[in-house]
Amino acid sequence: MLRYPVDSAESNLTGRWDSTLLPTMFASSCVSKKDIGARQLNEKTEGKLVERLKRTMWDLCKWGRETFPGSQPISFGRRNLRDVTQRPYVIGEKSDGERHMLITDNESRGVYLVDRRFNFYRIELHLPNKNHTGLVDTTLLDGEVVEDGHDTDQKTVRFLVYDAVAVDGQCVRDFNLMRRLQAFLEGVLMPRRQLPPEKGAHDAFQVYLKDFFEVTDCDTVMNFGERLPHECDGLIFTPVMPPYIAGTCRQLLKWKPAHMNTADFAVELVMGNTMQEFHVKLLAASEGVQVFQGIWLSRSGPHWQWLTENTRQVNGAIIECNWDPNTYTFVPSDPIHYVETGDWVPGGWQFQRIRTDRTSPNDERVVGRVKKSIADSVTFEELSEYIHKNARPQKVAEMCKMPGWWGKSSGGGDDDDDSKRRKKE
Repeated sequence: MLRYPVDSAESNLTGRWDSTLLPTMFASSCVSKKDIGARQLNEKTEGKLVERLKRTMWDLCKWGRETFPGSQPISFGRRNLRDVTQRPYVIGEKSDGERHMLITDNESRGVYLVDRRFNFYRIELHLPNKNHTGLVDTTLLDGEVVEDGHDTDQKTVRFLVYDAVAVDGQCVRDFNLMRRLQAFLEGVLMPRRQLPPEKGAHDAFQVYLKDFFEVTDCDTVMNFGERLPHECDGLIFTPVMPPYIAGTCRQLLKWKPAHMNTADFAVELVMGNTMQEFHVKLLAASEGVQVFQGIWLSRSGPHWQWLTENTRQVNGAIIECNWDPNTYTFVPSDPIHYVETGDWVPGGWQFQRIRTDRTSPNDERVVGRVKKSIADSVTFEELSEYIHKNARPQKVAEMCKMPGWWGKSSGGGDDDDDSKRRKKE
């Protein structure tokens, strides 16, 4: 196993809908910002600060758009089997958490969480420089907020870091993955670990670096994910040699069981003659605009009944849907005037949950790739068999040496006991 810790973090989002009205199964995997004392920056009164933080992120990530620059994986398909066995990759569990980047800013002496909607939240988090003379210089980390103890009464929020773009004023974007993580460990984690306990007593969260494994340890990772105290829904294959790539990274791969591959759509309800006779249009993004391209929500699945009883919560929301080839979808003859007549077609998108952490649906190309990946899906048994038969005898840990102290049992985060995070109570 390739282990890397960090410190403590967490987060949540309050969308346009009152997520407290939703059953847990429908809510996004997010933690309340209020619970961690995070304060959202006001773009009207703090616009200059927000703009400076955005430009810093765009410059560090070499991102030419005015959007969130975080790296995004693509779905794993059969075409990728050769890639992960013939090129240097590491593997880790795919936590069902909430994606955030974390940035420090010395001018405002602040530490900020950044969500995918490009909202900035100031948090209390001690991140000293190596000399402990002040806040670490410009640092930009990538990770996700998870809530450990999802099936217990005791909850602990953590920020799992899985990449770094800049550390203590140095841009590490073009380094290989291991060098980026090493910079993070030496420039952020180690100085923080030297803090007296009382310094971090009121921090928003703890921070850890995610566990990484050799690709040939895929069976171990699957078992490992099942024992974690937070939800996991697949595997992530991270390329070792390329730089950090903003936006869609076609070398960064997410594997999920076919039935767990999902896409996010915007919802538009179309009413029939009665309140009970309605249909749901699913809108994807095209060149930044939400468009309807003939995709309807299937009137099936375990959560359809809940949707029919909560139309106010759903209309206009971003929802996550899974594709079920074994169901049927009703397609109206006329999507505007004659929604009571139409045809039942095989296959369909089923409602899973409202995404309170998103304000826009997936791009139409992403939706197409998700459907293709489902049709071209690889079972875990097939994946494991192929890897063990074809993986090159390479050890990533030996290719990219990490600091010697990594071999010690010093733990993976603030609490100095990584085993507490990796095993359920």
